[in-house]
Amino acid sequence: MAMKREVIKRFIETVPEEKLSEFEKLIREMIPEDDEPLTDEEIADIRRARKEFEEGRTVSLDTLLKELEESD
Repeated sequence: MAMKREVIKRFIETVPEEKLSEFEKLIREMIPEDDEPLTDEEIADIRRARKEFEEGRTVSLDTLLKELEESD
């Protein structure tokens, strides 16, 4: 039976402070790395999104969901 995320999260809380670096290293070894570098287009998209966020040109998730429901 596979462990659920909530159980794993509880385990994390029990890791002693002095073992956190070692624990982090272990977890990182288990997560596949994205070995493809970002494209110029992706970098430009990220920069544009950050600028929009800094300028306050964002919409909350609740607002977005409401708009999507209304458009159906």
